[in-house]
Amino acid sequence: MHICGHITKALPLIGQTGASALSVDQNVDLEIAKQELGDQMVIMGNVDPVAVLCQGSPDLVAEKVKACYAKGKDSPKGFILRPGCGGPYNTPIENIKTYLQVAREEGVK
Repeated sequence: MHICGHITKALPLIGQTGASALSVDQNVDLEIAKQELGDQMVIMGNVDPVAVLCQGSPDLVAEKVKACYAKGKDSPKGFILRPGCGGPYNTPIENIKTYLQVAREEGVK
């Protein structure tokens, strides 16, 4: 399930849906999502697709990917790194390459 926006207050209700995974956007703190729902479902998210992936530098992309992994990697049911929402068509290819490279590196630690 993917829900955009500030959904932190709704996390307990989302836990009642029976969903096996929840994708959150950049408006939700992964640490809070993990605390609320990590024992019920896989948590996915939440690199900002605009401010970071599209408009940021490769260094910022690397920093934010690492930060997402740091918050989500120990989620009990699992964690999947992904952008917070769909990516803009004009996202620089260098940022996409950086995202994928750092994701691979962080994902095997």
